Amino acid sequence: DNRRSSRKGKARPSLAGELKGVAESVLGLGSSTLYLARKGLMQQQLTLPVGAPKTLFNVPIGGARRCAAQSWPIERFMAVKKAAGVTLNNMLGEADLHPGGFHSLAPGERLSSMMAPTLVVGDDGSLLALGTGGSERIRSALTQVLLRTLDLDEDLEAAITAPRLHASEDLIDIEPGFPQEFLAWMAEGHSPLREWPSADLYFGGVHAVSRDPDGRVTAAADVRRGGAVAVV
Repeated sequence: DNRRSSRKGKARPSLAGELKGVAESVLGLGSSTLYLARKGLMQQQLTLPVGAPKTLFNVPIGGARRCAAQSWPIERFMAVKKAAGVTLNNMLGEADLHPGGFHSLAPGERLSSMMAPTLVVGDDGSLLALGTGGSERIRSALTQVLLRTLDLDEDLEAAITAPRLHASEDLIDIEPGFPQEFLAWMAEGHSPLREWPSADLYFGGVHAVSRDPDGRVTAAADVRRGGAVAVV
């Protein structure tokens, strides 16, 4: 980004002022039984030897398979993921993916996606590639990291580990670490704040790689979702 060189030497605004700009941009804008379950999903022919829990729905979907679902804490799903070695995703409960309301999709209509792998190409030949999980927080997480790297000139690791906020329809979730002056400004004329006790996977997990014009490669991962990097 050629804007970087043009900013050198200029007086920079206060940290609180910079954070206000970031916030305004964001505001403008988600055992054995396990072994058998995995095997059954892969072979599509297994009836689990357990009773279904009390569920929101429990229906046969052909052959010996049934589908059961209810609302569980994300930690429970993560435990299943780790034990079963499968990849999880839930797209049916995200309001942003259902602009017409839940259960409004016609049979066969494709559900939209919030995934947003991002590539930034600078005029000087620099590259920045980044992405994140996080459902409705994908946009706000990526936007804040981009603003910090491109507009505030922060290095990649600092931009990713910095505290984040996310504005929903009637609430602003915010991680600890923002200056008190900034929090006071946010509390005036905005939606109510919900302050989190620590950085959390709720706010996404941005992983990124950058390449400077001279070819130097830098990578950074988000500890919010157990990220780690190695440049080889």
